[in-house]
Amino acid sequence: MTKRLLLISESVGTPTPARGILNYSAGLLACCKRLGVETTLLVETPEATTSSPEQLVRFLVEGTVDGAIRHKPHWKHLYVKYIQSLLERTRPAALGQSPVRNVVTSGITAPPLAAPHLAWIDAFMPVARFYSDSTLRASYGLAPPIVDARGFDIVVMDAFHHAHPVTDQGARVALVIHDLIPLDELSGRYRLAFDQKLKTALEQATELIFVSAATENEFGQRFPNHAARPSSVFSPVIRPDLLAASAAANQTPKAERPTVVSILSDEPRKNIPLLLEAFARVGDRADLVIIGNVAASRYPDAHSNVRFVGQITETEKTELLRSAVALVFPSLSEGFGIPIVEGALFGLPVICSDLPVFHEISGGLATFFNPSSVSALAQLLDEVISNPDSFQYKANALRERCLATYGIDTATARLAQLLASAPA
Repeated sequence: MTKRLLLISESVGTPTPARGILNYSAGLLACCKRLGVETTLLVETPEATTSSPEQLVRFLVEGTVDGAIRHKPHWKHLYVKYIQSLLERTRPAALGQSPVRNVVTSGITAPPLAAPHLAWIDAFMPVARFYSDSTLRASYGLAPPIVDARGFDIVVMDAFHHAHPVTDQGARVALVIHDLIPLDELSGRYRLAFDQKLKTALEQATELIFVSAATENEFGQRFPNHAARPSSVFSPVIRPDLLAASAAANQTPKAERPTVVSILSDEPRKNIPLLLEAFARVGDRADLVIIGNVAASRYPDAHSNVRFVGQITETEKTELLRSAVALVFPSLSEGFGIPIVEGALFGLPVICSDLPVFHEISGGLATFFNPSSVSALAQLLDEVISNPDSFQYKANALRERCLATYGIDTATARLAQLLASAPA
């Protein structure tokens, strides 16, 4: 009997292509397709109109969330006042407490190259302003919107969502937990919204899925009351396009001038200042290329051999990885660490922070340094630039490990186990 899955995902269900969670959920969808699982995606639409699958795909690929309420503070507060006044007039029936459901069969045959994962979705559940309103409600402690999830065997929330899926008896609600970093970083209104999303998601979930054992352990320490809940680990899946691009990596000649690549975002925990200081000690012997949403203007003192290339296409990123001599990942905290796998796939020596989760991901085959020590990182950078061949044995072993651990075949088999029965 075919299993039916509903995916609640702001990263996949809105036009937000830069999010790491999108890649995680795309891998999940690929495995579902292989297993013959019928998947439905809850999509936020701008207005309450009936859309065809083609219109929804076009919106997800080419649309914008600039008009969403969460991006217009002046409208946001007016909207909240309206909700609050309506709640007062209509108690005990709260706004948004009627289940929302409108499933549109997909049947996409030629999805855009920019979003191949959309071909793995069998149907869409379009709901006007769903994720925007959900976040808004979380920010003000209002009741979450109800989703009519009857008829589905399992509902997967790929992050903490302020949503209430109504399911058939015995159906499962799985919550994916990537990390708990916002608990240490967010404050003010953003923290209130996150706390409410976390609280609601844990109330709704019948089981938990973690991206790493390290995240699972941290969750058990922080939330011992939830530690006994059924849980499992389902790590990110290597994207087919990345695997295909990496296959030809050994055929690409390295640049005459050594290049080290780092894939980061502009957050304090990414430890960019330490990376820049360490690379400055390398001098002019090599270049550092930082990929990701990092504003060069914030680092005016960066050495001239540092390039900030910003958000680039996957093709451009693979070209940089192919020609690099190493990948460095100096982060202070992560739930997983996708850049480690990406660098490993291209046969690069990986230099990363000495964190438990990075040991887990790499099986100890990366090269680790104290993320608070500039001199420790500078020394490793000097070694890998001077003699990259001395790191190659470990790099090759790391590539084989990542292929075996995070490849589509392994992931599909793991997902089949998870879907067969609730985890113990």
